[in-house]
Amino acid sequence: MRSAIILSAWFALSVSAFAQTDSARLFADGLYARGYHEMAAREYRELLAKEPARADADVILYRLAECLIKGKDMAGASEACGKLTASHPKSPYANKARLRRAEILMEQESFDEALVLLGELLASSPEDEIEAGALYHQGMILKDSGQPAKAESSFSKVVDQHKKSLYASFAAL
Repeated sequence: MRSAIILSAWFALSVSAFAQTDSARLFADGLYARGYHEMAAREYRELLAKEPARADADVILYRLAECLIKGKDMAGASEACGKLTASHPKSPYANKARLRRAEILMEQESFDEALVLLGELLASSPEDEIEAGALYHQGMILKDSGQPAKAESSFSKVVDQHKKSLYASFAAL
């Protein structure tokens, strides 16, 4: 009887803690969805500070990065993407984060570093849309760095292998 009471109390506390965590995540997601990126970023950071090893930490890190990009905090966004890929390499968000980080590096004019990251991403056989984006950005860097033949190869792969991608029409130009 005593162990049943203790077990019931533990279960109630666990459910309560989960509900609080879940409602905090839902609140942050609601802010994110409504475009309140600065407020959502604060909430996501707080969630990760309270429980860094949460099961959904990869999703939170990705959304944090997106919020920081919208707020023009590229260093913070790059850090969040790097943390996601380092701590959750098998996450469905990992390759998205790698691509976003490469885009951030391109915006910061760190083209050599972005090219290396895109090469590593492409070598990992990412999802089709991620591969199309990586090839397109690789082509843009190569074109702008005076390597038109290599750029053409990247663009051709996008057009030939990813016809339905959003990147295909841009690569065709």
